[in-house]
Amino acid sequence: MKIYLAGRIAGDRKYRAKFREAARELEGMGHVVLNPATLPDGLTDADYMQICIACLLYTSPSPR
Repeated sequence: MKIYLAGRIAGDRKYRAKFREAARELEGMGHVVLNPATLPDGLTDADYMQICIACLLYTSPSPR
């Protein structure tokens, strides 16, 4: 399953470690993880949002 990893980034100084840990856990279960915490620094907020929205379009539908 392709999963977009979402969570608080702004204001959380430990977000990269938290996202990395969550991604490892999900990858260990065989999922493909799209992790926004791996994006480079220096982009605008609008740039980050455009990239993240594009990532969401490529994730697997949520099972209900």
